[in-house]
Amino acid sequence: MLNFTNINFTAVFLATVISFIIGSIWYTVFFGKVWNKEVGLNEDQLKNPNYLKTYGGSFVCIFVMISGMALMLKRLGISGNSGWLEGAKTGLTLAITLVATGLGINYLYQFKSLKLFLIDSIYQTLFLTLGAIILTILS
Repeated sequence: MLNFTNINFTAVFLATVISFIIGSIWYTVFFGKVWNKEVGLNEDQLKNPNYLKTYGGSFVCIFVMISGMALMLKRLGISGNSGWLEGAKTGLTLAITLVATGLGINYLYQFKSLKLFLIDSIYQTLFLTLGAIILTILS
C-alpha cells in the first residue's frame, strides 16, 4: 500500500512548480520551434490552445511524477541526511531507466525522430533529477 503520510508535500509542490517553469522555458525559448516542427504542430493549432487542459494537465502529471519520486526516495531511505547527491543519482537513474526508456519505446513505434526523443527525454530527466534533489534536501 502506498503511504503518503511522511511525504513533504510542500517540497513536492515546490519541485513541481520548478519543473513546470523549466518545461515552459525548455519548450519555448530553447526548443519551441524545433519541438513544434518535430511533433507536427502548425500555426493554426498553436493559435487557440486549451490552456487549462494543456498546462493544467501537465502540472497535474508533473505533480504525480514528483509525488511518486518522493515515495520512492522515502522507501529507499534517501533524505536530507543522505545528501543531495544521493537524491540526484536516484532521480537520474529513475529518469533514464524508467521515463526515458518508456518514451523511447513509444517513439520507436510512433516513428518519431531521435531529435524529438532527445528534447523530451532530456527535459524529463532534468526535471526528475532536480526534483529528487529538492525532495532530498527538504525531507
